Amino acid sequence: PGAPAFIARVKQLGGKVVLVSNRLDGRECPQTRENLQTHAIPFDSMLCKTTVSDKNPRFEQIKLGQGTNLPPTTIVMYVGDNILDFPGITQDIRKQPDSAFAAFGETNIIVPNPMYGSWEKNAD
Repeated sequence: PGAPAFIARVKQLGGKVVLVSNRLDGRECPQTRENLQTHAIPFDSMLCKTTVSDKNPRFEQIKLGQGTNLPPTTIVMYVGDNILDFPGITQDIRKQPDSAFAAFGETNIIVPNPMYGSWEKNAD
């Protein structure tokens, strides 16, 4: 809920939407694209997992204009449901001082996902 309206506003303001997913390229990614199109959720490009789950190299590809149909792009916001959806951040951030969370609510927007995620591996 809310994603189509949010994305429509981004696009109205001239922004681009690039999805970075750990769904497997070639197997799960085409189904994801189809589902998004079925639900009228527009996006400009999608980078799916090939062999590495780490999304940081794909974030760099976006900045460099590689692997997408876009020119080099300045990323102004990351939206995700997992701490690993944000550049350079791991679950270890939970042990850091509050200042480590400064980008959250500004450029890093986390949406709830109580079903699954990297948080499941936290023992503390």
